[in-house]
Amino acid sequence: MRKYILLFATLVLMITLASCSNTNPKQKKTTKKDEMKVGEMMQENKEHVWFLLHNSKTDSLESQSDVDEFIITKNGKMKIYQAKTIPSQELGELLKKDEKSLISEIKEQDKWYYDMKSSQMYGDTEADIENAKDLKKEGYDKYSPSQDSHGGSDYAVIQKELKNKSPEESLKELEKNKKDLENHKYKAPKSQKVDLRSVGSSQLRISTNRDFNFPKAFQTNDGEYNTFSNTINPMKINGKKVAGLSAIDEENDSTEPTDPYLVTVVDDKIKKVSLDKPSDPAIKGNQKFKHKKGS
Repeated sequence: MRKYILLFATLVLMITLASCSNTNPKQKKTTKKDEMKVGEMMQENKEHVWFLLHNSKTDSLESQSDVDEFIITKNGKMKIYQAKTIPSQELGELLKKDEKSLISEIKEQDKWYYDMKSSQMYGDTEADIENAKDLKKEGYDKYSPSQDSHGGSDYAVIQKELKNKSPEESLKELEKNKKDLENHKYKAPKSQKVDLRSVGSSQLRISTNRDFNFPKAFQTNDGEYNTFSNTINPMKINGKKVAGLSAIDEENDSTEPTDPYLVTVVDDKIKKVSLDKPSDPAIKGNQKFKHKKGS
């Protein structure tokens, strides 16, 4: 009997040690019970939906503020989704949904945005193909972009002026771009490491680019990351409390929060938001430059 008790105790000890060894050091908390840090929340073994807003419709964060992107985090991993733009996605309306319904809609909105963007690029490319044909037929001296253009960007004219490319060369490139776009398919966002990091005195930065991996001719570097320098303590919008990060309006020498905003729903126990420090376990490994101890 004693032999079995010792064996059982050994198994319990092994399981305990294994669970300890699997603990993520990034999940170590530095906050009080009524306090939150964005980096720490993103490391939690719990799904959080974050709303990214670049506010142009309202002067402050409020129910009518438009959401541009969503970031879903869990265990230090994140997925970035694009919000619909027609109609614009007001924060207050989105907060009316339960989390399961919201996440389902977020995925639908991301697919909608891809389809909209693809159609837009395809239409512009077709227009530029017609423009290139007209340029080839009429010649550079007779072709008038303002009068003869079918839309698009007049790619062939720009290439002629910048690189002295012939309309035939541009036409060949445009036909290839069109085919590449036809063959391109939507893919859900890949899970990636949460890379929230300190980039200066009281400044945090996170990657926010929703990469649809469009063909090379259609790729841009827009919205690769967002930088935050202020916090938003819990505030109630449509019956739910949201909190997170914002920027500071330095031009007007104001300490009031301004866009961009990065917020999530929090419970009633959270009273204060603090900025993650470079030495905090949640973001320490994301730093590109070493900081002195205690910074």
